[in-house]
Formats: sequence, C-alpha cells, structure tokens
Amino acid sequence: MQIRKVTTFAGKLNENLGRDTELVKNKQEAWKEASEQSLIVIMENLIKIGQEIIEVSKFSELNLTAIRKILKKYDKLFKNICLP
Repeated sequence: MQIRKVTTFAGKLNENLGRDTELVKNKQEAWKEASEQSLIVIMENLIKIGQEIIEVSKFSELNLTAIRKILKKYDKLFKNICLP
C-alpha cells in the first residue's frame, strides 16, 4: 500500500515536472518572440526618426538658400543706394 502511494506520488511529481518544464519552454519562446517584435518596432521607429532628420536637413538647406538669395538681393539694392 505504501509503495503504491509512493509510486503514485512519484508519477504525479514527474507529471508536474514535465508540465513545469513545458511552461518554462513556452515562456522562453514567448520572451524570444516578444523581444523580436520589440526589436522590429524599435527599428521601425529608428527608420522614422532617420527620415525625419533627413527632412529637417533638407528644410534647413532650403531656408539657407532662401536667406542667401534674400541677402544677395538686398546687397544689390543697398549697394546702389549707399555708395556715392
């Protein structure tokens, strides 16, 4: 009778151990998938940030060109007015 109880207990212990091992594997796989997904999201965000930096750079270049043209025009105007 005691041997049967010990055997039953050992069987249940092995079942629980197998289930726990499976849970650990599933958890590790879930973490791996989550980390891959978060890396994808991070990369997408970095790409967006890079594109925005390029747009800002183009905008600043355009503004610089506009300022140069404006100054060039005013230099021509004031050169004729100020010099005798």
